[in-house]
Amino acid sequence: MKNNTSKELFELLVKLLSNIKNLHNLSRKIYKNFSFTKERFLKSISQIRYGNSKLKKIFLISNLNLKNKKRLFYSFFNKLNLGLKSYPFKLNSISDRDFIRENRGILDLSGKKNFNKTIINKVKLFNPDLIILGHTDRIDIKTFEKIRTINKNIKIIKIFIDSVSDEFFNFKKIFYDYKYLNNIFISSNPYKLKKHDVMNKIKFIPYPVDKKIDYIKSFKLTNKKIDVFFALSHGQNRGILKQGKKDEREDFLKKVKSLLPDYIKCQFIGIDNKQPVWGRKFYNKIKNSKILINLSRGNYKKHYSSDRISSLIGNGCFVLNEDKNKYSNFFDKKKELINFNSADDLKNKIIYYLNKPKLRKKIAINCYNKYHDLINTNIIINYIVDVIFKKEIKKKYLWT
Repeated sequence: MKNNTSKELFELLVKLLSNIKNLHNLSRKIYKNFSFTKERFLKSISQIRYGNSKLKKIFLISNLNLKNKKRLFYSFFNKLNLGLKSYPFKLNSISDRDFIRENRGILDLSGKKNFNKTIINKVKLFNPDLIILGHTDRIDIKTFEKIRTINKNIKIIKIFIDSVSDEFFNFKKIFYDYKYLNNIFISSNPYKLKKHDVMNKIKFIPYPVDKKIDYIKSFKLTNKKIDVFFALSHGQNRGILKQGKKDEREDFLKKVKSLLPDYIKCQFIGIDNKQPVWGRKFYNKIKNSKILINLSRGNYKKHYSSDRISSLIGNGCFVLNEDKNKYSNFFDKKKELINFNSADDLKNKIIYYLNKPKLRKKIAINCYNKYHDLINTNIIINYIVDVIFKKEIKKKYLWT
């Protein structure tokens, strides 16, 4: 329109609506050529945010599951690696487990010498501003000392996204390198580690979702064949259950199953020698299930969940979550994330919500939207950078 008058608008509408085929063609062209996307916005805002910052080059050292990419494509560090590539950083990475496996030799049976030598060479050539460490424990203390002599200003952080419950966690083994770390991020409430001299370095970090990885909108799907689903696993890197190993969740889930009426179709995988499912097979299970259970191992669970929580909520599933992890601090426990506190309570909520499909859908959508808006990979990266450079975070992020 040229003059923006009501008469001009009326005549234009008549013209458009008199030729539906042409109208559809125009619609397709607009859709195809629309360039104001979220990706473009992110790129622009990233240039503003980081364009003049001290952070230009990042070196990521973690297990990126190159051998098991199809099976574990939704892992935390795959999401982080993917997210970093969308920012104006130069990114260099080593998948530690894959590197060590492929670089063993007669003079280096463990591959550890080669691994440490490669890290030092990459630091010399790439000269990163930030080194991000995952669950790697093969870096020698001498390597950290060498890095500090090469460039004392390099920031080094470690991200630990597993349980810090005493049954599994050994601080000295996991954070043997803490004196060389500027910051530590863990997926549990840091209060647990107060007895160690790291409270000034340590921050909580939740599992993020990523729209390229968590792409299913399960709440849109109907005719689901599984009523209740849970996948237990304690052999992620090998892909099968560890022989002779058992955890407390098995007894809990067997009790829940015994309490439920026979007509409710439960699939609890990873129990009674039913091997866990991974990758696309796992996605097929969760999108075909009406109710998903989020239950983690360990006695200390405050703010801890495995990556299961981001996979379930991020893919639009209706989730019944254990109250003990206190994710109700981040989500409304009536409208977004429903919690249970015992086997009987879980049984009652399964029966109740199976008969409320519309309510399940509404709650799943609410939780999906909040997680994708406020705990996505981009926000996690922003949070890490803000912590490293001591920027204000008190009210900036959902979990702070």
